[in-house]
Amino acid sequence: MPSPLDILDQSPSDDEDESDPDQPGLADIDPVIRRAFVKLVLVINVGALAAALGVLFLVFRGNYVYAAAIGVPGFALLAYAAYEYRRVTDYRDDRD
Repeated sequence: MPSPLDILDQSPSDDEDESDPDQPGLADIDPVIRRAFVKLVLVINVGALAAALGVLFLVFRGNYVYAAAIGVPGFALLAYAAYEYRRVTDYRDDRD
């Protein structure tokens, strides 16, 4: 039985060409959209973490001060991400 590490070390066969000309590469993506994507991923991750921690402080500790101090900015970041997503999709639709 092959080891999982042996399977990972195998190089792709010559039949599989990884450079498919039909698929767009990273250079083909509009820089504004690419920057917005990275920014939204970071904002959503931080916002979701902060909002969840705020709710957890409220439910399990009953500490309203920590819950508000952490949760409110988290929900604000999620609202900002929704606004920014709508703005970027409008930008993309205007370009098409």
